[in-house]
Amino acid sequence: MQHRISVSLALLAALALPVRAFAGAAVAAAALNGANEVPSVVTGASGKFTATITATEIKYKLSFSGLTGTTFVAHIHVGERHTLGGVSVFLCNNTPAGPAPQPCPHGSGTITGTITSADVIGPAGQGVDPAEFTALLDAIGDGATYVNIHTSAFATGEIRGQLLQIGKVASAD
Repeated sequence: MQHRISVSLALLAALALPVRAFAGAAVAAAALNGANEVPSVVTGASGKFTATITATEIKYKLSFSGLTGTTFVAHIHVGERHTLGGVSVFLCNNTPAGPAPQPCPHGSGTITGTITSADVIGPAGQGVDPAEFTALLDAIGDGATYVNIHTSAFATGEIRGQLLQIGKVASAD
């Protein structure tokens, strides 16, 4: 019994280390696939989104492969798992609509960038007004955001992943 308690405490300490290692910043990640889309789609495409989050910016990397058709756009949406939500941030865009932070690679590729309050476009109907960076951070911290990539083969989204945050973001105050 005492051995189990020691192992449990050691495991809890090991799990807590990453949280302390990011004092003032947090990390977030999402694994993207077609099964996570709403409705789910059958595709061989996959992707990975990683980010470092502070009170004033999100530095991200999005890598993906195997997309079918032409890549239209990649976004961060406000929405829980298995629900649809409004667009909050454009990561890349090949359409004439919306912001164009950078072009999206077709089929496979990697993009990197930095998101600030100027990049937040909403969704106001879900409590995130344009330029309201703190509201976006709150949604990410609550597990209420997802990343997805839209293509000509799957206009509502070919791959998607729920954004999960580890650590806490220190206040800008």
